Formats: sequence, C-alpha cells, structure tokens
Amino acid sequence: MDRTRQPTLDALTWSQARELLVPHTPDLVDIIDAISPDDSHLLYRIYYPFGSKILEDGVFCLPSNGQLYPLHHPMIPNELKRQLGYNFDANPVSMLLNHSAELYVEINDRIIPYSLVTPGHIFGLWKIFDEPISHCPPTFCWQMTAGARSLFMVPKISETAGHSRLVKRYGLRADKPQHLYEHWPIFRELVNSPEFPIAWGTDMLCFNQTWFKNLTDPAWIFFRDYLMRKAWRSSEFWRNQYIWNAVFTLIKNKRSIKASAHIIDHVKHILSVAVGGLPGFAPAINDCAAPISQLQDIYLNIYELKNHLPIIVHPHSFDLNEDRPVYLPIQFSTALELSPKANDKTTAIADSYVIQSVLTKYLEEIEFDRKFDMSKTPLARLPQTVKFNFLHNDCVDYTTITQSSMIPIEDKNFNQIISDTSLKRDFPSAGHFVRSCVRIMKK
Repeated sequence: MDRTRQPTLDALTWSQARELLVPHTPDLVDIIDAISPDDSHLLYRIYYPFGSKILEDGVFCLPSNGQLYPLHHPMIPNELKRQLGYNFDANPVSMLLNHSAELYVEINDRIIPYSLVTPGHIFGLWKIFDEPISHCPPTFCWQMTAGARSLFMVPKISETAGHSRLVKRYGLRADKPQHLYEHWPIFRELVNSPEFPIAWGTDMLCFNQTWFKNLTDPAWIFFRDYLMRKAWRSSEFWRNQYIWNAVFTLIKNKRSIKASAHIIDHVKHILSVAVGGLPGFAPAINDCAAPISQLQDIYLNIYELKNHLPIIVHPHSFDLNEDRPVYLPIQFSTALELSPKANDKTTAIADSYVIQSVLTKYLEEIEFDRKFDMSKTPLARLPQTVKFNFLHNDCVDYTTITQSSMIPIEDKNFNQIISDTSLKRDFPSAGHFVRSCVRIMKK
C-alpha cells in the first residue's frame, strides 16, 4: 500500500516545525521565536487518512507500523504516551495543518457534530488551564475523525445496480445505504481503496508536554496569554448555556407554550446554530471536508447517478460575515438534547409547522420583551439579522413553508458542483436531507 495512504508520525523540533505554522498563525510563530525553545519542546506531525479515528471514545489514537492504536495500547511506545498523554489520554494541544477533522458525539444511532475543525485551529486547550481538582467532564463520549464524519449525499444513492458497480470497482464491503448516516462508511471505503485516484488525509501538529511546564515563567507569559485567549473564546457559547436555558424557560412560561419537549429541543438547537454555537450543514464547495470532487465524479461516472446533481453536504458553522446559509434536517436532528417524540405518527411537515410556530414566539420575545435584557447577547441580534426558512418537498397546504425545489434558486452554493459545473440536472428536492429542513441565512 502507498505510504501516503497510511497514518504516519514524525517528531519535529521548533526549527523544523515553525514553517508549518507560518501560514496559519504567524503571530504565534513570532511569540515562540522570541522564546527560542530548546529541542526538548517537540511537535509531532501526525497524518491521518480520511475517515480514520483521531479520537475514539475520548482516547487519542496514534500510528504505529502503519496502523492506528489508542494511546494506552502496548503498540504505542511508553515515551510517546508520556509525551502526548498529558490531557487525560485525550488529544494533546494540537493544530490542524490542512483539510479538516470533525469532533462529534455518538449517541445510540445518532451522530451529533460539535465542530468541523479547520486549518489553523488550535484545540485541546481547556484541560491544560484546569486546576488539579476541577469539574472535568468524562471524555468517553468524544469522537474525532480525519475529514467530516457527518457527510451526506443529497440525492438517493441506494440504487442496487449503481452500488453494485462501486462494489466491483472499489471492493466495497458496505451494503447500499438505507439511512443518511450510512453514506459516510461508503465514502470512507471509497477514499481508502487503492483504486481511489488520490490519497486524502489530515495533518495534525501536536505539542508535547514540555511546552506547558513553564507557563508561569515570565518568558512564557505571551505564549500562555495567546493560548488562554484561544481557550476562553472557544468556551463562550458553553459558558452562557445556563443563562440561555433560563431565558428559554422564562419565555416558555410567559407565552404559555404547550409544545412537547421534542419540539422545544428542536427550537433551542436551531437558535444555537443561528448564533454559531453549533454547526448546521452546508453544501460542499471545495475539498476541505473530504475529497468531494473525486467522490462526485465516482457517483456520476461509476455509480451512474441519474437525473440529479451529486450534491454533498457537511457540517458548517453559520457566520453572518459570509454568504453561506446552513441547513438542519427535521427528520435527522443533530440536537444533543432531543426528547422522544410525543406522537410517532406526526409527519415531518406537521412537525416543521409546529417548530416554526414555536420558534416565531421565541424570536418575538427576544426582540420585543425588554424584561430579559438580552441586548448585548448574540441572541438579541437574531430577529434583525437572521432569516429562518422552513422547507418541504410537498407543502401545498402550508403557506408559511417553502418548496424544497426553491433551495438552489435562493442559495447559489448548491449550484457549485465541484466536479463539473456544466451539468444540467435536477435538484434532488425529495432527497432525505432537504425534503424537510430549516434554512438559517442572513437577512
């Protein structure tokens, strides 16, 4: 097997690694240059092929002899365990150098994305600033993969003949998908097949424990301050969760909202995505989340996808500074807190209508009721800056819900098919992801 399709690890000194950081964090490079750390301050460059586990059940995974093993496995040298196990066996302080990695929680059969980590992002900081005795949460629930884990093809890809062609050409073992979350295992097998046209993976740079032994030394104060600011900024959404929940409860009581806990959980999740605290989904417009263009080409020419555009969506955080709406499917919610449905017989469009109605009430209270004084919070800006559209592929009887077929007309990102922009095909408005969803976009 080609070496570039296997995980690898290299130990680097600061002089060897600094040029890797320059494109992403030149300010941090200047700070470290001023310290001039000795060669005991190592950085480990680790390559993870697409779909491989970086974190599995909260435990950091490292390469050994071309395979990945959890940090505590006998195949991992003791010195490496000592150098990189300082964050309670989870990932050490790390920076992504290229492509992406998805941090997520897996609960039963649901994949819940926390963030799509992109190049230059430093993560793993919270625990190095915790006191020895602190309220550290258990880490077993965290998972991280190279590239996006929550990766879905919008059109149906469960046609038997087409999937059989993929099985023959790429040696797939996965059955044809019956569910959105079954798309990714097929993509992972395709990308890691020897027949796949390129080797695609994620490079991570990990700081060893020596970097954090002298953070109280005056010579290291700017390094400590830089990391502290990054950690503090990344915790903003979660630091305010208690008050957010209190506000949601006050609004619910004031407006006498009788909706089920399942509906309320949907609304709270939509608002959390709208302020950028949690990711929604957006169509892929480049190869950052995965080798999208090659996957699209395979589904066009080997699977022989008929009629529809090979649109792939992945996690993306909503940002008012960019013209890129995000979407949340109603039937496949990614809310961490999701109470069971009170009535399993309700349809997706009926649920959408109730969610829309309750969301409107919350937004009215946020905008007009000064009792809660949220003027300086991200929530307060939502009514003036963000538009919420509910979409369904068959909404004739619901005037407040828009046809899914309007999505590519109102969001040009869906037309940026990477592999072939000249394709004249239909938008898959009945696809599982878009046939019942909410769109969050700037006004």
